[in-house]
Amino acid sequence: MVPTAHSISSVPTSVADDQRQRVRTYLLSMGLRTACFVLAVAVFLIFGWVTVSILLSIAAILLPYPAVVLANNSANRQSHFMVSAPPVREIGTSEDQDHSPRAGEHW
Repeated sequence: MVPTAHSISSVPTSVADDQRQRVRTYLLSMGLRTACFVLAVAVFLIFGWVTVSILLSIAAILLPYPAVVLANNSANRQSHFMVSAPPVREIGTSEDQDHSPRAGEHW
């Protein structure tokens, strides 16, 4: 039986790892866009397929927006959250006033 490894913290990925993943995603999307453009030109010049060429051109035109959105999807921003916690005690309650030193007195 293999023991299960448990995470002891909720530390997000490092900034360098996050940036590396985002750049990789963006470059992959832009590489796909470039391939669509080159294929559109090649398909039109070699085979004369206008419809396929237009579809590949449309894909090349529309790909930058999702590429930027996917690249900006940072893992660090998704893993942070805030928890609201009630105060431990209120400041200036009557209990504090009863035990606080008066003018000229010391604790």
